[in-house]
Amino acid sequence: MSQTKTRKPQEFYDEVKQKFAQERDLRLNFRPEGTQQFNSELTGNLARYEVDTYAEPAKPREPLNDFVECLFIGGGFSALLTSARLREKGVESIRIVERGADVGG
Repeated sequence: MSQTKTRKPQEFYDEVKQKFAQERDLRLNFRPEGTQQFNSELTGNLARYEVDTYAEPAKPREPLNDFVECLFIGGGFSALLTSARLREKGVESIRIVERGADVGG
């Protein structure tokens, strides 16, 4: 009669952790530049995408200097929906900061 070795839970988790470490190292070695591969410099043929053709030119103004209860960086759909729900719950001081000329995604 052959016996199979029963693994203890900790042994199993250690094996899984080791496998994840191996896979992580494989990914990092495949892309040695890491996060440096991602940049927001739009040059060459991509430079035209940095200009919003539908936006009016920005008007110079003094910077805002105030305190808010909730600040959203980015005016996408999630920020709009969440700010509306917060307003329903009584949060009055909400600010959405958007780099683009419009909000909503």
